[in-house]
Amino acid sequence: MTASNSDPSNSIACENRSKFITRAGRLIAVGSEAIFLGGRSGVGKTTIALEMHAQLTALNLSHCVIDGDFLDMAHPPPWEHRLAERNLATMWENYLALGYRRLIYVSTMSVLPAVTDGLIAAMDNGTTVFGALLTCSEQTALRRLSRREVGSTLDVHVRSSASTAQLLAEAASGHIQAFDTDQYSVIELAMRILHAADWLPATVCAPPQARP
Repeated sequence: MTASNSDPSNSIACENRSKFITRAGRLIAVGSEAIFLGGRSGVGKTTIALEMHAQLTALNLSHCVIDGDFLDMAHPPPWEHRLAERNLATMWENYLALGYRRLIYVSTMSVLPAVTDGLIAAMDNGTTVFGALLTCSEQTALRRLSRREVGSTLDVHVRSSASTAQLLAEAASGHIQAFDTDQYSVIELAMRILHAADWLPATVCAPPQARP
């Protein structure tokens, strides 16, 4: 069956075809962009990513979303095999083949310099990355995790979340921007991140100031 001209993925590919080259057999996007959303467990990464997706979709702005924390979820953990990076490389190349040039990537540690460098290398296309570190108070994290983790792993997630927050605060460098999820609604946070990354057109009003 031949794809019709109304196929949105087909039109995206046609629109951006001139912006792609190949290198060592891989598809490379010229001028592609990514937002890396990092932060402790319970801070709201997935919720905010989905709201960013909703806002971009409402504006008919092409993008894709990948939750990196699931790319290597296995036991025993396959970290030494860099499975998350390998899976990201494959998924991103598939999106590139359809013409997508903007990625929202959600992963707890994605804003750490070494992790960011590894992910960019895996994507292998000179992608410009905006790092957003989401933060919240201990009370907020505990409340959100208590609602989310209804199984046997709540205590594990609470302990891990606290230690991860400290690691991110100490190791994340100036290449990222922090966003306090206690100060804004989900809608406001998503808009602030998209504005900071310069993904929204000038016609979209700037987000409101933080609540006192």
